[in-house]
Amino acid sequence: MLSCRRFAARYIGILLIRMLPILQSRSMLEAGFLAFTGIALNIPTARHHKVQIEQLREAIKNGHPALDLIRRLVTQLHPRFLSSLYTNLWMPVWLNDPVRTQFEEREGFTPPSLVVISPLKECNLQCEGCYASAETKASERLDFDTMDRIITELKSYGTSLIVISGGEPTHPSVWPMLTDICRKHSDIAFMMYTNGTLIDDRKVHDLMELGNLSPAISIEGWREETDNRRGAGVYDKVMSAMDRLREAGVLFGFSLTYTTKNFGSATSSEFIDHLISKGCLYGWYFMYVPVGKDPDLDLLVSPSQRNCIRRFTWDMLRNKGLFIADFWNSGPMSLGCLAGGRYLHINNRGDIEPCVFFKFTSHNIRDCRLIDALRSPLFAQIREGQTRQHNPLAPCQFMDHPHDGMRAFRTPGVRASEEGGETMFSPETFSLLERWSEDYAMYADLAWASGDYSWFQHVYQALRWEQPGACPCSDCSEGPDKTNSQNWCEAHQYKAGGKRESAHTYRRS
Repeated sequence: MLSCRRFAARYIGILLIRMLPILQSRSMLEAGFLAFTGIALNIPTARHHKVQIEQLREAIKNGHPALDLIRRLVTQLHPRFLSSLYTNLWMPVWLNDPVRTQFEEREGFTPPSLVVISPLKECNLQCEGCYASAETKASERLDFDTMDRIITELKSYGTSLIVISGGEPTHPSVWPMLTDICRKHSDIAFMMYTNGTLIDDRKVHDLMELGNLSPAISIEGWREETDNRRGAGVYDKVMSAMDRLREAGVLFGFSLTYTTKNFGSATSSEFIDHLISKGCLYGWYFMYVPVGKDPDLDLLVSPSQRNCIRRFTWDMLRNKGLFIADFWNSGPMSLGCLAGGRYLHINNRGDIEPCVFFKFTSHNIRDCRLIDALRSPLFAQIREGQTRQHNPLAPCQFMDHPHDGMRAFRTPGVRASEEGGETMFSPETFSLLERWSEDYAMYADLAWASGDYSWFQHVYQALRWEQPGACPCSDCSEGPDKTNSQNWCEAHQYKAGGKRESAHTYRRS
């Protein structure tokens, strides 16, 4: 039965892509997409995926900006990218590959949905506060055979998305190898985080030939913020790269790390409109976190600023023709933290980490398989910590639950995978994280208890999580009006005021 669904899904997708050139007007595009999703309702095996399609159909009927994103996908992308997006990413996710079900039944946890691989540490830039501690000098790298072995194993688990990071993936020392990898594994969706400054006409041509590698270009804001952190002239090079990619029909987006220095641009709808006009079809937001060899606590936003970013990215997702996700604030879309199982990172030396920001390891890919790391006490401890979480808006095990992160750090056999990795749990930094996470929890509880996330009720109704739209404590969760903070218990009335944050200092004096 499932094979028939797969055949139907692929056939429908091919027909849709062939029809795209004639679906240019808004009315025709809406009609075509409603017809397509009507058929697609018979494809997913998971109930919540069917509900999501139904909600998407309803949103399109009501004129939701998501239709603008669909229109831009149709009119902007080369068919090769559309086909890859559909067959390599959409189908595996929505069809619930049986090998993933078999893996979960056998191992007791979900296999990776995505994996980040950093094949090198070299970078042509030296950005302030780089989480990867990138270097200009040559360093140890992952070769083709190692990358091939990693991806082949992941494909056997049903993983459909591989993210390439670094260092700089377009660096000439690895670019030929990466294109060979993407070419060999043409049935996988690849994305790469890149500074964009090395994307020339030759690389755009390579991307067009592949069709399954999408660049997410790092940017800090307008010219001043970007050049201040990344170097003079970088902003203009990024704009030029975006122009090349848009004109060629390449699927691309942006990546923004928000700090105390670019908070204004990071919360500017005008800046988002500018990136949409440049051709970005998706965007990733990352909060600066104090990791790497020279962490700067002055760059870490306050809990109230993170909450502003949460509201902003959620509003942009709902009101703009752009897919936008926030690594720290979009937990409702991913059932909380993915680290330690559903997602992991492999650095340039082959160390297998639960998360790209959690610089600790117990296994190296040169000496083992990925499954050995996934079964390890370190990864098991990370997954166990996730079972104690009840609000997906505060999912991180070192920024939101630092004591869980400390437990994982103290797991026997665990070592730092980067120079200075252990500074995350130094007395100064850990004390900050304790205060910071406690205060942000107030904002997260308030947000989750509001009506803003009611769309996710169908996902969370049968799970261990707090229900969206309910006062977060058990004593008042049955109140008559869960979406009105005036009817919440006194404790959460107090939290809603955000009164405690001013009592703490989050940066070095």
